[in-house]
Amino acid sequence: MQDLNLRTIDESTSDDQQTRIMLVDDDELVISVLDAGLSKMGYLVMSYTQPQDALDNYQNFGPDLVILDFEMPEMNGAVLAEKMLSKMYRPIIVLSVRHDDFGWLKAVEAGALNYLVKPVSAVQLRPTIEATLSSYRNLVDLVERDNSGDHSIPGSSAAVLDQLGFGVIVVSVTLKVTKMNAQAKEMMSGISSLVIQQGDLQLLDASFCERFKAFTASTELAITLLLREDDNSYPVFIRRVSNESFTGYTLFLLNPGSGLELSDDLVSMFYGLTGREVRIAKSISAGMSIEDYCSKYFVSANTAKTQLKSVFLKTGVHSQAELVAKIAALANPLIN
Repeated sequence: MQDLNLRTIDESTSDDQQTRIMLVDDDELVISVLDAGLSKMGYLVMSYTQPQDALDNYQNFGPDLVILDFEMPEMNGAVLAEKMLSKMYRPIIVLSVRHDDFGWLKAVEAGALNYLVKPVSAVQLRPTIEATLSSYRNLVDLVERDNSGDHSIPGSSAAVLDQLGFGVIVVSVTLKVTKMNAQAKEMMSGISSLVIQQGDLQLLDASFCERFKAFTASTELAITLLLREDDNSYPVFIRRVSNESFTGYTLFLLNPGSGLELSDDLVSMFYGLTGREVRIAKSISAGMSIEDYCSKYFVSANTAKTQLKSVFLKTGVHSQAELVAKIAALANPLIN
């Protein structure tokens, strides 16, 4: 896998320090409206109606952020995102008319950091742009810099976690290992209850195995479990993966020696939550009512309910009680 440069937004090569945005949509009307609106806000926008043209100019333009349409005839947004991130890692926001879970799942699997449902205006886009850039800056801050101040990072969310001290293992539904990063190999050398035999992942911890089996039999999209090994405890975040070519699970193992925790930004990446969705999830989990949430953050009841419905869909819960339990498990994985 190719190592690629990851720069902070403040290190932009633009002379006037404008945030550089690449906008890709096959609808010329959408392009013209968003381009004009974002440009008036002070962003430096480069727009394309042809995905291949955008891909060809991606590295030359060097955007700070990419906004692209999911439904494009020649190359859909998920494919374009994957191809872009294979060349250079930049945060991506995907726009789509789809209200179901297919779109955001494909977007997150491709490495996008955010997903919005059309129609959306430049004014509505701006908070998401700034929140996504902020999440990206925080990720950059977590990555260890070398003496030159440069970063190296492969182009996918899993690779970001690899650089942050996470072991990443991808397995099929039969637990056949299809991918594993170097961090996972190093960690598993010291974990006797998680081994690979003849290409199959073996779960030798009875409690962990039982909870994993319960998860696989459920409709949940993700779960956080705890793997105990001697004096160490390894939080393991497991995400269900399902697309046209592969069905299985991705396991993220947190190295207890890394000093990292499952922060809001990492949880956002795991579940594909926007900043506002993380906010309402944590607020409701802390016991805040919908009415108090609306009053505190100046949002309508309909907006709050829409955000909460999206959180339920993405996290695989069906009630506020289940959401409280899931957020508690993520915030305190050692109590699982």
